[in-house]
Amino acid sequence: MQEYIRICKVGAYRELPTFFTVLNKRRAGEYMQQFIKELAKGTNDYIEIREIDPEGNTKQHFLKPEDLKGYRPPMDKNIYFGVYSRFRKDGKAQSCNTTKALWVDYDAGMEGLTVYERVKKVQSNIKVAGLPKPSVLVSSGNGIHAYWILKERQQEVQEILKAMALATNGDMRATDKARIMRLPNTLNVKDINRPLKCEIVQADYSLIYDLEDIKAALGGYIGQAKEKPLQVKPEPTNTLINSINPDRPCIAAMLKGVPEGERNFALGRLTKWLQIKGYTKKKSQQVILEWNSLNNPPEIKAKLIKDFNSYWHGDYKLLGCMIDNPELQQILYKYCNRPECKFTMAIGNIELDNTVKYNNRLLKDLYKLTGNDLIVYGLLARHKEGLSTSLLVEKLTSRATGKSCMSKPTRLKSLETLEKLGFIKVIEGNKRAGKENLYKAIPQGTYGLGYTLATNGAINGAIDKRVTAGEFKLYVLLLKYAFNKGACYPSLDTMAKELRTTPQGINNLLRRLEKADYIKRVYKDFDGVEKLDIRLLV
Repeated sequence: MQEYIRICKVGAYRELPTFFTVLNKRRAGEYMQQFIKELAKGTNDYIEIREIDPEGNTKQHFLKPEDLKGYRPPMDKNIYFGVYSRFRKDGKAQSCNTTKALWVDYDAGMEGLTVYERVKKVQSNIKVAGLPKPSVLVSSGNGIHAYWILKERQQEVQEILKAMALATNGDMRATDKARIMRLPNTLNVKDINRPLKCEIVQADYSLIYDLEDIKAALGGYIGQAKEKPLQVKPEPTNTLINSINPDRPCIAAMLKGVPEGERNFALGRLTKWLQIKGYTKKKSQQVILEWNSLNNPPEIKAKLIKDFNSYWHGDYKLLGCMIDNPELQQILYKYCNRPECKFTMAIGNIELDNTVKYNNRLLKDLYKLTGNDLIVYGLLARHKEGLSTSLLVEKLTSRATGKSCMSKPTRLKSLETLEKLGFIKVIEGNKRAGKENLYKAIPQGTYGLGYTLATNGAINGAIDKRVTAGEFKLYVLLLKYAFNKGACYPSLDTMAKELRTTPQGINNLLRRLEKADYIKRVYKDFDGVEKLDIRLLV
């Protein structure tokens, strides 16, 4: 069951059409009952309901799941429930048994915001952290409570709760087993003169998660809640950093470490540069962690990872040579070496847009194209002004090895194919006058088929031959299947049919893509059938 409660963008909380006005009281009660029912599934333990009046007097109820339906919360008290079940009539941690949900409490920084603004802020924090959409969002009156319903009840999730709170700017204190949370469809009467409504603002009970998937999404946040800044300097040899070949003096200089007041600026610049150059998120994070150990002082690891994720998924605009902010410009000047930099002051020389649109009309008969065709088209789609022959050759050359990813006959064949299909045009040059051919992608509609987005990093990885042209072709197909959502579930037979090859051939390509950190394969249960879940990483 999926329900969305209407929220309006208005300035004052009391002006919102709330749960009570959108639904009648009977339906509101049903929503509360369904919410508590979902969290009580799979147990015959007690569910604690705690009533606290404005004077602080407390009354506890310990109800079996079948008795919850008969509970009617008083409207003149603050009503809470224990997310963990209790195996005996006691609200202390030692009496807690299992939970059917993970949760995060968001109160800090919510003052003066409407419910709508609070929800959008929380959703943004969750997305940046790489966590999936919560099953339920509850407006507590002063903040937002988020719940992720689990497939199986769990006993020990405190480290995960702390990591989730840390990753999304939630309340680190609200992660203990005995935690009680506000029950929806009740009133927040901490201020008796200004009661606030606690209400469900979004619920989708079909969103049920494996605990391992949540842990995988959290990555390095787990176990970092109490971490102190690193104090130990690294060994002189920095393996990952030494393996990188920066094409800008500022990047090379920043990779040697920066002082405290310059860390955040350098982090954003380094992160987006690594992304644009085709490094996977996993390897880029490893580089950043190594770089952090060179800083004076290093940043706290958990905060570093959080900021890294924010930059990786965000729209960063400070990769150019000229910055409007004079303070940031002064920092950049420290690391700039103009005589040795091939980039000009013009920001147009910098690939700020990190995605390339592949028209799905081009991908409709993908078996007719080669991976090299897709690489060439991606470069031309990236450079809308067009590329001359020499510039195209330069773009097809790996900066890591100095070698082109394809031969001249292969490049010419791809250009010919794309021109015949009507996706590029060739403006003939004049050899006698020393003018080269100019190749441009032709802007055109999709006829309802839409686009498939590929990152510059994915294309650059093919140019650097971290993946072969054939592997890149399959990766583009996976992107098409994913509808820009980061994962897809095609069978080997389906992919083999589309590319006119064998399932074994597809499996070999997937294995190599996984080794190159382009994808991650996970086998999951879908209605009793084990299916391949392919996560797209680049």
